[in-house]
Amino acid sequence: MLLKEHSDSCQFFDEFGIIIQGILGIICLSALILKRYMENPRRSWTVWFFDTLKQIFGQFTQHISNLLLAEKIGEKSGLECEWYLNNLMSDCTLGVIFCYLYLQLLLKLLEGTRFEYKTGDYGQDEHQNGWRLSSVTCQILWWVGVVILSKFTTTGILMLFYRVVEQIGKFILNPVKGDPKLKLIFVMIIFPTVFNIMQFWFTDNFIKSSKVYQIETPSKDIENGEETLQPIHTVSTRAMTTENKKIDFEEKENISEYKQIPASDTNH
Repeated sequence: MLLKEHSDSCQFFDEFGIIIQGILGIICLSALILKRYMENPRRSWTVWFFDTLKQIFGQFTQHISNLLLAEKIGEKSGLECEWYLNNLMSDCTLGVIFCYLYLQLLLKLLEGTRFEYKTGDYGQDEHQNGWRLSSVTCQILWWVGVVILSKFTTTGILMLFYRVVEQIGKFILNPVKGDPKLKLIFVMIIFPTVFNIMQFWFTDNFIKSSKVYQIETPSKDIENGEETLQPIHTVSTRAMTTENKKIDFEEKENISEYKQIPASDTNH
């Protein structure tokens, strides 16, 4: 009976398991690329890459933790897939909430200190020249710390309701019971396709900066009667117009290039 239960267990680290995990990573990355194309205004590829890099390191930490926890907790009963699924569900629901709360708490605690930073700001603000790799590195490390703290919290909750949680995992995977490879596909591709994409999507919304663009707006030179470019401010992602002028953002990688829509004659 024990052998039968173990014959139904998932093998995360064999060749098939590694291939399935690679497919999962590609699916999640594709979702973030799609999200970037749906943004209005749109982040530059550089900013998007740095934001995504934080998620990659955080998700890698979370994924490895889930694999190790699933192996450790489920090895005796052969319920590795069930426990991976339970960890995945907790990460994509409660985990997202805890990550948001811990990130806000971290930012608050760092205010006024030498470690203070604005999430999603990598040196691209109007007072900075170029990108600060040190800022990127620090934000990645802070975010991984937030993910680890969230993981400890969700794991504690799962362990508190150990028996109930285990039965939930067994109930969800009961239709594919007896086929380890099918179970692995279900918990690594089918189920995460929905849950991980939602997790990445929501997380991306609060780890990116609310001010991602620098623009220049035209101002008229009264003496010469010509329009010149005057640098002003970083535009919030929620603000698409400036006073007396409307800017039509072209879908280009360099946001400093834009197309002006002629203003109405209401000012004349």
